[in-house]
Amino acid sequence: VLAMGVVLEIAKLVTASWVYKNWLRTNKILTTYFISSVVILSLITSMGVFGFLSKAHLEHSILAGDNTLQIERIDQQISTEQRRVADSDQVIGQLDEAVQILMDFDRVRGPDGSIALRSGQSEERAALNSIISQSNTTIDNMLAEKLLLETAQLKIEVEIGPIKYIAEMIYGETGKETIDKAVRLVIILLILVFDPLAI
Repeated sequence: VLAMGVVLEIAKLVTASWVYKNWLRTNKILTTYFISSVVILSLITSMGVFGFLSKAHLEHSILAGDNTLQIERIDQQISTEQRRVADSDQVIGQLDEAVQILMDFDRVRGPDGSIALRSGQSEERAALNSIISQSNTTIDNMLAEKLLLETAQLKIEVEIGPIKYIAEMIYGETGKETIDKAVRLVIILLILVFDPLAI
């Protein structure tokens, strides 16, 4: 395929050069055939260039990926863990209120006093504190993972920055589909000048 492409490219350039040099001396049918051949070869080359550049863009998109969905999932998980912490804090607050009520009525000692109540709550408090500690550790880990994904996302945005600005200038927005349209447009513009200038 590569050898055929090189031969066709050379044939196109040689034919265009020959037609230019022999324009007045050549039969009109032969000139028409050669011009048609050069135009068809230009279209074939352009399709090849379009395919190659499109493939490169798609491979880059797949390799780079879009971390938005992963970041959203992590945000949801962080939100869930934060609710667990808030719920546990609320229950601890309710336990503290029960102890405080007894203290307000001077019921500190004895089997029904605040000290006994607080001792009876120790297992529940330990379980709640464990939940809070585990959730905070999970949140810290998720925030670290999110930071890595956001950093990678920023690198991707830096790489596609110029095409993003072109998409915004032409289409007024910068979604994935719009960026793909802008890439196609730039590839088509390259193709439109690539072969005519080569010839």
